Amino acid sequence: YRTSPEIGALQNISELDKFNNTKIEDSDDLRIFPNPAQNEISLGDNFAKGQKYYITDISGKNVSNGIFNQARISVANLENGTYFLFINENDRASFSKFIIAR
Repeated sequence: YRTSPEIGALQNISELDKFNNTKIEDSDDLRIFPNPAQNEISLGDNFAKGQKYYITDISGKNVSNGIFNQARISVANLENGTYFLFINENDRASFSKFIIAR
């Protein structure tokens, strides 16, 4: 995987093999709020419902996944820390970093 210095810890994410030949890019379109979050995160209107998403912790371990069908994604089961949300849309996977702080 190609990574930027911000996500050096994500170089070997085996769970993201599901994206196969998909270009993974940090996306300004993927806005997560609130950030830091407590129990749920919301996304901007730039992503169509029905897209797959994956949440990884800072080590690259997949901690949650599903289909983006609502305006919000529950993160109530995640511990405090830094996470990355990946959304697979057509031929690209966008990601953004978010923090859980309770």
